[in-house]
Amino acid sequence: MPATRLSMLLRLLVMTLVVVVVVKLLSQPRQVVPGGKMNRATIHRFWNKNSGKEQEPQKQDASPAEGSPQEAKGRPGQPERPERPEEAEKLPLAPRGLPSHDPNAPPLKVVHLDLKGAAPKLKYLEQIFPLFSSLGATGVLLEYEDMFPYEGELKVLRSPYAYSAEDIKTILNLAKLSKLQVIPLVQVFGHLEFVLKHGQYTALREVGDFPNSLNPHAPGSQTLIQTMVTQVLDQHPDCPWLHIGADEVFGLGESQDSKNWLHSHKGDKGKMYLDHVVAVARFIIEKRPGIRLLMWDDMMRKISVSILKGRDGNCTHT
Repeated sequence: MPATRLSMLLRLLVMTLVVVVVVKLLSQPRQVVPGGKMNRATIHRFWNKNSGKEQEPQKQDASPAEGSPQEAKGRPGQPERPERPEEAEKLPLAPRGLPSHDPNAPPLKVVHLDLKGAAPKLKYLEQIFPLFSSLGATGVLLEYEDMFPYEGELKVLRSPYAYSAEDIKTILNLAKLSKLQVIPLVQVFGHLEFVLKHGQYTALREVGDFPNSLNPHAPGSQTLIQTMVTQVLDQHPDCPWLHIGADEVFGLGESQDSKNWLHSHKGDKGKMYLDHVVAVARFIIEKRPGIRLLMWDDMMRKISVSILKGRDGNCTHT
């Protein structure tokens, strides 16, 4: 009997706690966004059948550096987004935020999409691009890796689920519909696992056991990068920007080729890094004059200012 009574008391206590929690949840006021529209309804409208139409963004307090209050509320006079991707041809080829040497030009506000592994379907991009635009983004950085439709000898790099060339055209049109500048990203030094994991490219690894970083001195390294860059640029003929990654080049300086180079160049690993990046940059600029290049900065933080400015007397870095 005592055990039965204890069990009943425990059940009663648990039921009492559940009732208290439910009452508290039901008594809380429902969150409402400015203007009286509820968050849940706003999210639902984004995913409904009419998601192809732009939704008016929520009003936000914006500092001068982030944009004027007028920009936060939307851009008056902006044409409504066409419902069919093919109508993108009717839109101007110069979306807002187009790169310019004008120091007063507005900066790009970019969303980085890392597409490897589980790249979104085109239908999802058709829905998410207008959302990016409504939140103030002016560009998308597309890091394809194995989702790019490489051809020829590079076809081995493609994932079985890679986008097709037609898919790339559709993505560019969808971005144009939402006034988003597309910036393709091609890794040229580190983060090359999707390339160096393949047998025909293992000889280009900086460290034999790890496929992450490229040996900049190995015969064929520059040819590989140039071929990759060329194919990506060919699929993005109107893009004025290209991102070359070049971050987290782990193991740099550990191959025998690199050790030999460092021995004859006073151990200057920073210069070795820059020599490769500059060679890639010069190739890209010669191939597409006027293009503007981007790269991550982490590897340059340990390089001296004199080397970065090309004061070493041997190489001028631009």
